Amino acid sequence: MARKRKSIKPQVQAGCVEQCRRRCCVCFALNKDPSEKRGQIAHLDRDPSNNDPDNLVFLCMDHHDQYDSKTSQSKNLTQAEVRKYRSDLLEAIAGGRLPQGPTKIIRFAELGNTHLSQNIVGNDNITNQTVNINVPRPQGRGSKAAVHVLPPPGAIASDLNKRNYILHLIKRYIEFKNKDTKGKGFRPVIYKTIERRFGAKWDMVPLARFEALAEYLKDRIDRSIMGKNNTRKGHKNYSSFDDPRWQGS
Repeated sequence: MARKRKSIKPQVQAGCVEQCRRRCCVCFALNKDPSEKRGQIAHLDRDPSNNDPDNLVFLCMDHHDQYDSKTSQSKNLTQAEVRKYRSDLLEAIAGGRLPQGPTKIIRFAELGNTHLSQNIVGNDNITNQTVNINVPRPQGRGSKAAVHVLPPPGAIASDLNKRNYILHLIKRYIEFKNKDTKGKGFRPVIYKTIERRFGAKWDMVPLARFEALAEYLKDRIDRSIMGKNNTRKGHKNYSSFDDPRWQGS
């Protein structure tokens, strides 16, 4: 007997889409494709009445159709398989490890002899920042060059040591919260929380606010259940920025 479809609450839909950054986990796992997709929310147990957040996954249109289709010959996508792909995608997002998208190519032969000042949109699948850069014309006719987006001066991303330290704290927070909840229902929304509190994505926060961001993350870690337990036992929850590993880049 078919289950009656229930509408998914807007906040649940938003959480499902936001946590995966509109990336399809099947595309990510099978095709190494981390790009943003047009897609829909699928029910992992194929029960349209079960709108538990853990039962929902954002899939591109093709993979949603494939997942919901019944096949008689070929082996279809399984629930366990898609759950694993979703976990891998969320882990990559949480750790800032999404592969980079294709590099923007400019044909310099078409640009003339002067430097070009142009807006280049970043395609690193994490920051998607727009910055102004001056691109020199290389020597030789028909030359090509790949344009990479550089972090704007004054942002945490421009200081590799501080960027890596903040990422260390973010990863520790996600690790602790995952253990607090045993992975059930936890979504790594810390990136959005930082953006709301500091007015920019974590690596685009001004360097002048590095210490404030670091202290904010330390406080979140310390107030977690695991953080409190570690403190009582005399264990460290995170390393200090004075640690040599953050000073060697």
